[in-house]
Amino acid sequence: MKKEKDLLTYLLRLLVKYNLKTAIRLFLEEAEKMNTLEDILDEANYKKDEKGKWSPPKLVATEFARL
Repeated sequence: MKKEKDLLTYLLRLLVKYNLKTAIRLFLEEAEKMNTLEDILDEANYKKDEKGKWSPPKLVATEFARL
């Protein structure tokens, strides 16, 4: 029973990660279509270099949360 529960938990986590990645990708695609992606990245403290590449902000802390 424990192995089945562990497997189910593992599979559910995989599904959650996949769905979250999909939601983020779709959000960014739509923001790009609406010409608001640069504003969103700028507001999130991403920095654009001279070549036009965006760099994420430095993480100060991370927190894990169970979904």
